[in-house]
Amino acid sequence: AVVADAGAQGLRARVIDVDYASHGPQVDLITDELTRVLAGVRPAATDIAFYSAVTGTRIDTTGLDTDYWVTNLRQPVRFADTVEALLADGHRVFVEASPHPVLTLGLQETFEAADVDAVTVSTLRRDEGGLARLARSLGDAFGAGCAVRWARWFTAPGAAALDLPTYAFQRRRYWLEPPVGSQDATALGLAPAGHPLLGAATELADGGVRLLTGRIGRHSHPWLAQHTLFGAPVVPASVLTEWALRAADEAGCAGVDDLMFETPLVLPEAGSAQVQIVVGPADDGAGRRDLHIYARPDEDAAPGGAPWTRHASGQLTTEATGPTAGTTVSTWPPAGADPVDLDAFYDEAAASGVGYGPAFKGLRAMWRRDSDLFAEVTLPQEASEADGFGIHPALLDAALQPALLAEPAEADHVWLPFTLTGVSLWATGATSARVHLSSLDGQQDAGPGRTWRITVSDLTGAEVLTCEGLVLVAAGARQLRAAGTAATPPRSRTVPQTPARRTAANHRPPTDWTGRLAPLSAAEQLGVLIDSVRTHAAEVLGRTDPDALRGDATFKQLGLDSLTAVELRNRLVADTGLRLPTALVFRYPTPAAIAGHLRERLTGQDTADESERQAGTRSGPLTADTVLSDLTRMENDLTAIAAQLPHGDTGEITTRLEALLARWRSTNAEADGDSAAHRLKAASADQIFDFIDNELGVSRDTAPANPTPKAG
Repeated sequence: AVVADAGAQGLRARVIDVDYASHGPQVDLITDELTRVLAGVRPAATDIAFYSAVTGTRIDTTGLDTDYWVTNLRQPVRFADTVEALLADGHRVFVEASPHPVLTLGLQETFEAADVDAVTVSTLRRDEGGLARLARSLGDAFGAGCAVRWARWFTAPGAAALDLPTYAFQRRRYWLEPPVGSQDATALGLAPAGHPLLGAATELADGGVRLLTGRIGRHSHPWLAQHTLFGAPVVPASVLTEWALRAADEAGCAGVDDLMFETPLVLPEAGSAQVQIVVGPADDGAGRRDLHIYARPDEDAAPGGAPWTRHASGQLTTEATGPTAGTTVSTWPPAGADPVDLDAFYDEAAASGVGYGPAFKGLRAMWRRDSDLFAEVTLPQEASEADGFGIHPALLDAALQPALLAEPAEADHVWLPFTLTGVSLWATGATSARVHLSSLDGQQDAGPGRTWRITVSDLTGAEVLTCEGLVLVAAGARQLRAAGTAATPPRSRTVPQTPARRTAANHRPPTDWTGRLAPLSAAEQLGVLIDSVRTHAAEVLGRTDPDALRGDATFKQLGLDSLTAVELRNRLVADTGLRLPTALVFRYPTPAAIAGHLRERLTGQDTADESERQAGTRSGPLTADTVLSDLTRMENDLTAIAAQLPHGDTGEITTRLEALLARWRSTNAEADGDSAAHRLKAASADQIFDFIDNELGVSRDTAPANPTPKAG
């Protein structure tokens, strides 16, 4: 019955060919039979160390008699104790001889709990039982330090072993690169950045601009080249995110408000790429700073010089975002989460165009519960050391890989990070982590892309990094290959051109929204702003009728994709003169939600209203306009909540809203009736029919031609 139910849910299940439960009380019922069947067991001594999962220690094999095996079947399996005993005695390589590895995760957890550097090697895998699989397993064991007798391997199939050169002829460049950060930045008037990928930091004398610089390349940082897109080594978004967090520290900011990835950073074939992270001055308001990440091939990679390319941009914030640091998870993995098979993940990723070398294969386990994903990730040994990074990019990339795994594959397209919002780093030095990803698409799509909230925690459950929103978009091979071509400019030296100068009055000044909104009521202000947002959205979409765009519809429902979403944001920036986040459309997914945000920023009224509301007082009279303003704000909150909460978590909210509406109707029934009666007396025939359609739900098209009048 259990197997049938699991099969109906699409889960893999099978009946084990055993008619009793091992290591439990049921064994007592067959003790006599076991003793009789195993009576002929005669243990022998051996010089091979034998560790018992019954005692959790090393034991003499002469004690493996009938009583031992009966006890073995009855008592708990002391697996962790036994592995810890092996580790304490110096064993570091564990070979699981089985048709499919099932103990690897438990072994790894025990290694981590004991804080010991050990490895596991499997022999066979499900559906991979041939000599090729066994050869790969032997290779893994050899790489882990085991002394494999290769001569016996080649003798068995009748092949002869050949002597090979001490190194393979790979035709690779072997010139040594100077260690990163070895230059004396202080002697150049700069400050050492203390970062594995960034060499120096400085603050410009004029304007409060801060600058971080560095050089990266395939040879100086070979682990970076292990991340490829359609064959090209592309610096992963996790590296740029870590740079942005490092820039926030340099500028005294708390985190990254938003970060948009614009152009892939392809490592040049030869030489290195120069990197600059530019942090603008703090604005006069909230203290936010603009952030831009640039790169260009250096002289070795592009003789004659190459232009700078902007690869990411965004804003830094002075206030940390996301959940409170220090939150812990009591149970792991969470109850009700089903395991996900990861055996083919990296092979399928490579087939779709995303290549992960050993340094980026840090995804160890994953579970799914409804729209939430849970995973365990670790920093592979092939990656560089974690020292100097806020969070190692390879570990962060592994955390972002549950989101990529959850998205459906598209032909000749891959899912890539487009924007990150609300990123805060709470702890450094993590080498293993737990990851929780929550889909923000919900019942209504949160935006034109796929959106996830991310929490990265350490092994105790304390937060390491939080991200309010990761937006993924699909990118094609043609786009990425074009970016790779653009990263290798012509070899000839370019001739400097006269800088282009803007013609006077070339840009229209922003609208005087403060003056325009001042004489209006709160509801009127919101209505004007909604109309403005819909007008801009219609222009972006090439629509001629802004009124056809519903204010409560999500932008994805209206037809915006990731690129048009950014164009809409840019139009609103130009129109209002406000600093708006790059991922504006993803944070505020409807025209009404954006209008509410713009009203708060342009009038400054919402913050005061909020403080008064929490204190239970108002500085002004309670009017219909103030109530309508509160309702608009609540409507925006409910829209955002509906897009983020799981389906089952909104029941109590719906019940309370319905109860509130019922009380309101009961209290104001008489006044509403008088108002309705007055309107009907003065209404035309068409207006009466419209009233019937809207209030009573009766359509004039479906009503009988000659309705029979009723008394009363």
